[in-house]
Amino acid sequence: MSWERFTLLFPLWTLLGALLALLHPPLFIWFKGPLIALGFGVIMLDMGVGLTPADFVRVGRRPRAMLLGVLVQFLVMPALAAVIAAALHLPAPLAVGLILVGRGDVALLVVMTTISTLAAVVLTPRLTQVLASQYVPVDGWVLFLAVLQVVLLPVTVGVVLKRSLHGMAWDGGLSL
Repeated sequence: MSWERFTLLFPLWTLLGALLALLHPPLFIWFKGPLIALGFGVIMLDMGVGLTPADFVRVGRRPRAMLLGVLVQFLVMPALAAVIAAALHLPAPLAVGLILVGRGDVALLVVMTTISTLAAVVLTPRLTQVLASQYVPVDGWVLFLAVLQVVLLPVTVGVVLKRSLHGMAWDGGLSL
């Protein structure tokens, strides 16, 4: 199986991993602490490797669509998640998890997600502090630094790697 096909089946691997974790949680208890941040950083690096500056320019020509997507991702979805968490009286860990994942043309999607990811450096700590602090104490500054380290740095490194290794067959998906 080629790397490209392997990475195109990412939703299947995710579903299988979730099913395995549900059926046999001990398989995944080792993946905690700093490994979670490292794993997320690798995903962000992969996102950066899949982008070029031209992608940002192309999507920049459609600012209304991009702005609408970002607003929905950072206002409507987390607010709806917070309302659902409150309405269902979810326990704190589930409520915070729902709020965090409630922010949920391919180039438009990828670039909008990247812009949302970059905006997440500032918005995620602030929104988490505003919406989830009723459940758990939230230090917005510490969360900001963590998001900066795990999101912005890997995406930037990925874009720079793609640009500097342009001659190699590396088009995202960690498919060297």
